[in-house]
Amino acid sequence: MPLDPGLSSAFYAACGYQAAGPRAVRVDRLDRVAAAASRLSREGPFAIPGELAPMLGCPPGEVPTVLAALGYVERDGRFAWRRNGERRRA
Repeated sequence: MPLDPGLSSAFYAACGYQAAGPRAVRVDRLDRVAAAASRLSREGPFAIPGELAPMLGCPPGEVPTVLAALGYVERDGRFAWRRNGERRRA
């Protein structure tokens, strides 16, 4: 669901959601997306597969901002893990 700036992160957490970019995403779905992105990034930068948007329950155009909230950066339409300038360890 779209993130409501008037609601606190504690409210979302109590309801089983977490803020990720412009969305409040159910924690179980966000965990599945994070695991899928982690698997995809093992081989290096990856293009967003079509199944991520339905997993998140959002339009495809919002997936990049959710991935950014999870620690991925976009370069030339592909995403790679970056957190504080370090590569994700497998």
